[in-house]
Amino acid sequence: GSASLTGASSIDVSDTGTAYVGRFVGGAGTLAMDGGSTLRAGSVAIGGSSDAVAGGSGSVTLAGAGTELRATGASGFTSVGRSGVGSLSVTNQAKVAAIALTVGRAAGSAGTLTVNTGTVELAASRPVRRLSVLRSPWAAWAVSARRPSSTTAW
Repeated sequence: GSASLTGASSIDVSDTGTAYVGRFVGGAGTLAMDGGSTLRAGSVAIGGSSDAVAGGSGSVTLAGAGTELRATGASGFTSVGRSGVGSLSVTNQAKVAAIALTVGRAAGSAGTLTVNTGTVELAASRPVRRLSVLRSPWAAWAVSARRPSSTTAW
């Protein structure tokens, strides 16, 4: 399935819920967000959601100032390709905020993170900030025109 959020649209799954895009094997999901739209969830799973169970295919595209994907739960976990195929694109001043972000986490995964004049913010009230890329040989990432900040951990 596919969904799009534009303008001041928002989805709030809650601090304890998970937003899934392409969760189950054989399934495919696409989410496009722009124009200041927001998605808030306790955790976010793009392209599978388990290290042990095969996942589906998921793609999320964020574009434009004020557009934000935020993992607000206790773990603040966002995965891109976790036993599935996932891609996350953050462009034109859009933002991803989380405590932990993994790309291509488990065997058989394929994850891609692309950031072009966007922001990936890994911040927490506790000292756990983690970007895990290439945990498997199937992960890829690209960063261009990255704006460093005190809350970004690379």
